[in-house]
Amino acid sequence: MAMLVSIVIPLYNRESFIKETVDSIMNQSHRQFECIIIDDHSTDNSLPVAKKSTGNDDRFIVRKRSSDVKGASACRNEGMNMASGDFLMFLDSDDLLTEKCLEERVALFQKSLKMDFIVTQTGIFKNDRNHVTHYWNDLSGTDDIVNFLQGNGWQTSSTFFRTGFVRQFRYDDEAFSWQDIDFHLRVLLKEPDYVKIRDNEPHVLIRRADSRTGMKATNKESYFKSVEMRFQLMEKITSEMTPEQKKKYEVHVRMFYLYYLENFAITNDSLAQLNELEGLYQASYAYKISPLLSRIFRYYLGRNNNTFIKVFRRGMRLVVPLKPLKSRALPVRN
Repeated sequence: MAMLVSIVIPLYNRESFIKETVDSIMNQSHRQFECIIIDDHSTDNSLPVAKKSTGNDDRFIVRKRSSDVKGASACRNEGMNMASGDFLMFLDSDDLLTEKCLEERVALFQKSLKMDFIVTQTGIFKNDRNHVTHYWNDLSGTDDIVNFLQGNGWQTSSTFFRTGFVRQFRYDDEAFSWQDIDFHLRVLLKEPDYVKIRDNEPHVLIRRADSRTGMKATNKESYFKSVEMRFQLMEKITSEMTPEQKKKYEVHVRMFYLYYLENFAITNDSLAQLNELEGLYQASYAYKISPLLSRIFRYYLGRNNNTFIKVFRRGMRLVVPLKPLKSRALPVRN
């Protein structure tokens, strides 16, 4: 009996890309799928273009978001509620599936019926989908909770879930930043049975101007809001940890907070905002910093003193091995 795969796509203002995404799904060698496209009330022609692209193919469901909550998270949750497949994956509306994506993923699952999900390679291209320049992640590391805390987790579409398993989770529909990492961290905290396939050809192709796109402090207010959101999500994540997990990951959670505090202080001069972010860190279970160091941190970093930053970094590494959040994207070698 053929396995049905559900593909959930949040759609917002992607009229230039959604047809190519739909075409990549229609061209799948595994024909048993349903594709649920939830439009987040686009202000361009994304919805009519999506409906026209899917034509009369009844494997596609295209509709506007029905909830009052805006955002990709709400769209994904709504699509997940509607899904009827044996397996489920999330896909962004400007990304593409390779022809045998579903076929090969289903085959991998059938080798071990106990798995909750699998993770496979995702390729990155700039202009030409036939010229993949990087893989999103090398999928290395034995502890993926640490990987995600350090910004080295896999891409959203890299995961291929058993639907019955993933339905116990939800995207945080209040989150406007970091929601994919938050989702996967909460999944991983449940200690699921999964496997990472490092050596496969990419199953999903995503568009990027460079090897990885990170959060940039180009707009100071939006950057502050992004860091604030990440801290709030981290508080929710750690509240779901068992006592054993809190002990195991304490240093990594602390490194997470300190990394963003340091980065924010370097790029922003608002002492009030820095104090607010530090207050969120102080409220965390992983907070550990002396009162004197805390006062120095607020005073000097709030004034963007580059000389002190260098001294502070070296001193902080004596307290905790603070590592930058680096990408593990792999260049494709020809």
